[in-house]
Amino acid sequence: MQAIAIITIMDMYHMIPFIRNDVTFQYFTILSQLDIASVFIKQKYLNIYIPYVVQKTFDFSDYEYNFVKIHMGNEKMIDAIINMIEEEKIPVPEEIIKCVENYISSIE
Repeated sequence: MQAIAIITIMDMYHMIPFIRNDVTFQYFTILSQLDIASVFIKQKYLNIYIPYVVQKTFDFSDYEYNFVKIHMGNEKMIDAIINMIEEEKIPVPEEIIKCVENYISSIE
């Protein structure tokens, strides 16, 4: 039910949720592939999938808040990662991790 609510809220209010719970994310992934969300597109899925993988892998507590806000906030890092991946493909976590490492090394 939580995954259905997330997709509904995304469509109605044009919000991008941050999902940390593994089970919720798995249901969200399954439901996003169905026709439950009328205008659910790949970009919306990637806006949730990429932060989910990144928060499971990286600890940004070593960086100052302003550094993270300026260089990674407002979807800057997500957009950079999306631009690095192939057009018609959902990236595997290893590809996302590699893109994040490249992105961080380019801004440091």
